[in-house]
Amino acid sequence: MCWCPPAELPSDGFANDNRNDNIDFLFHSCTNVHHAKQLHAYLVVLGKSQNIFLAAKLVNRYAYLGDLSFSRRTFDSIPRKDVYTWNSMVSAYVRSGRFREALDCFSQFPLTSDLHPDFYTFPPVLKACENLVDGKKIHCRVLKLGFEWDVFVAASLIHMYSRFGFIYVARKLFDDMPIRDTGSWNAMISGFCQNANAADALDVLVEMRMEGIKMDRVTVASLLTACAQSNDISSGMLIHLYVIKHGLDFDLFVCNALINMYSKFGSLGHARRVFDQMEVRDLVSWNSIVAAYEQNNDPITALELFNAMQLRGIQPDFLTLVSLASILAQLSDSEKSKSVHGFILRRDWFVEDVVIGNAVVDMYAKLGAIDSARTVFEGLPTKDAVSWNTLITGYAQNGHASEAIEVYRMMQQCKEIIPNHGTWVSILPAYTHVGALQQGMKVHGRVIKNRLYSDVFVGTCLIDMCRESEISGQKSGTDEDSRMELNRSE
Repeated sequence: MCWCPPAELPSDGFANDNRNDNIDFLFHSCTNVHHAKQLHAYLVVLGKSQNIFLAAKLVNRYAYLGDLSFSRRTFDSIPRKDVYTWNSMVSAYVRSGRFREALDCFSQFPLTSDLHPDFYTFPPVLKACENLVDGKKIHCRVLKLGFEWDVFVAASLIHMYSRFGFIYVARKLFDDMPIRDTGSWNAMISGFCQNANAADALDVLVEMRMEGIKMDRVTVASLLTACAQSNDISSGMLIHLYVIKHGLDFDLFVCNALINMYSKFGSLGHARRVFDQMEVRDLVSWNSIVAAYEQNNDPITALELFNAMQLRGIQPDFLTLVSLASILAQLSDSEKSKSVHGFILRRDWFVEDVVIGNAVVDMYAKLGAIDSARTVFEGLPTKDAVSWNTLITGYAQNGHASEAIEVYRMMQQCKEIIPNHGTWVSILPAYTHVGALQQGMKVHGRVIKNRLYSDVFVGTCLIDMCRESEISGQKSGTDEDSRMELNRSE
């Protein structure tokens, strides 16, 4: 179907007022790239294609419709760009997840007396920062231009520092803000939740209420996450009552957070009740309820919900398939597992996200198909610590301790991969099983060095290993022995 301008629009419809009501209608009527190109041609005919305001809207529309290359071509064709145009291009890259290109574009922003970034520029740029070094550079620009205490920019700085684990830098920024709005409070609460500091998040809520700031849907969703992290059922229930009292119980975003919280509590009845009462459900809602049953060891109900989702025409994404892989492993359904693997391969999702690759490795390992798990692992374009831990665990649980140790040694050779508590939980039983207790003591030393000895699962593995050493007559590992062993192994 062809796009055409509305009959009532005069040919000089943009001549006097760029804010003409027809403008938004025209751009929103373009529902695909072909329509956008027709509108672009129409503007060329009118002699308005170089109008900065309209050109920036074209940049946004092409990006929204998924054609970033045409968005960039339009941007590059504008001879005299203003800050709105630059903001449009940077934001387009960020919305598409092309963060490096967003930062590259921002770095080309000319600094003149009449052109420099404004407070709309920095939130998307800070979101694009993929490491703390980039974030600090942008923070310096913010300081230089005097935007640090703009509420939108400050909230973005809080988000950025929280994302990289510098939560107390974020807290200092928050405390120093002369004016705070709801978005500022939400950023701080979200930051603590992101860093698993649920108690601090709830403390911020108390401060927020004392200052008379009302919670909105974002605040509520963040606090529900905090309650789930801290297993604070009573606070979670109180927040749910607040949700009902203030009419937020039909808000899609809030309901999805409630499902996740009750799932973490193991309260599947409450999670299902929230889900069933939702008037509108999106893919996140379905993923949340399927994952709730899968994570609480009810794969049959989880599979029934997945089938119901399919019947309603909801297309799965890679997170759905992560849950489905675990469901099928729990049900020992090897045939359907292969179908899921094929479905993932056809969509090239291994390239998009390592999480789904890890799920497939785990699925095959739990099915006892450890060779298939190894094949999938070796084919992953990107591997993280979870990838290695999953394969190590798979070998150990299938009685292949020597192979588990071999994979652990390969992992140690990857300098960019840092072993974590999951690694120790996976490898300690393998060393115990093959009787390599001295090697196990070296791992014990690394556990001490990384201050993970208080982890319950790691501690249990260490106790089992020491018990085995006593049974076999070998030297058991005190903390001092482990430290000496660590020093010799370094």
